Amino acid sequence: MKKILTFVLFVIGFIFTLSSCNKNSEPKDVINSYLDSIESYSIDGEMTLYKNEKEIKSNVKVDYLKPNYYKVIFSRSGGNEQILLKNKEGVFVLTPALNKEFKFNSDWPDNELHCYLVDVLWKKLKDDSNTKYQLDNDKIIISLKFEDPKYSKLEMIYSSKSKAIEEINLYKDASIKAKYVINSISLDPKLTENDFSVSLIMNENTISSDSETIAKGFTISASISLDNTVLSSSKVTETESILCYSGEKNYTIIAKRASLNGEECYTTFSDYSVLECGLMLYSKNVSLIYFGDLEVSIYSNSLSIEELEEISANIVVNE
Repeated sequence: MKKILTFVLFVIGFIFTLSSCNKNSEPKDVINSYLDSIESYSIDGEMTLYKNEKEIKSNVKVDYLKPNYYKVIFSRSGGNEQILLKNKEGVFVLTPALNKEFKFNSDWPDNELHCYLVDVLWKKLKDDSNTKYQLDNDKIIISLKFEDPKYSKLEMIYSSKSKAIEEINLYKDASIKAKYVINSISLDPKLTENDFSVSLIMNENTISSDSETIAKGFTISASISLDNTVLSSSKVTETESILCYSGEKNYTIIAKRASLNGEECYTTFSDYSVLECGLMLYSKNVSLIYFGDLEVSIYSNSLSIEELEEISANIVVNE
């Protein structure tokens, strides 16, 4: 009798163990089957960045075509639509409404993690043996902790009900730094290389220069200045507003109306930051951001990226 009871208990324990293993492996299998075969996708969602106790929100739409075509459209209320594009010619930032295109000297999107690029994030999760898959009611939470100057944890949330990824979060230590809430996602839409063509995108979205309105006068001011740095001079003309700062950090802010005539932009930028007013493009000694049709550049050999962001975020346009 004891032998029979022992055998029964062994079988029950084995079945329980097998069942547990299946349950533990099921979330990973579900995500694998969902994402592994993606050739293309279109996503529409809302991104929130958490910077300096501020929440910076943007609507972000993404088109991806394997192996390496990306079109990321940033839009916000009252601002120009801006497009970050990667195709076989390189990486570009487009502002079609102002007929502006800039080349990026960048290895984007491989230079850092971006909360809106599902394929890149999934590859990072899948390739790391430390990735965890956790069931939480009808959600599968996929997470990974890692060492990185900007982020230390990646979290992707999949809904078993909608059978789609619903949210992506990036953390630094215990603080959330970036959130992307997905409103809609279409896997394997019929995208072609033409959807990632600079000329076709600009032709479809650019406002004709014939519709350019007469430029109105304007001035700019900076509601913040750096420590041990003061406004040393300023100048306002019919076409420009200039602020010069000197001290511990020297920099000059120049604002002018953006021309819509499609003249070639020779400046090449190396990276970008997302601010409340739009994308701030920057390279070693210059940054550029648009306030409506106003083009604002900051020139300096001594400012950090964080200082450029702070100054740009606090520029006030007076019209």
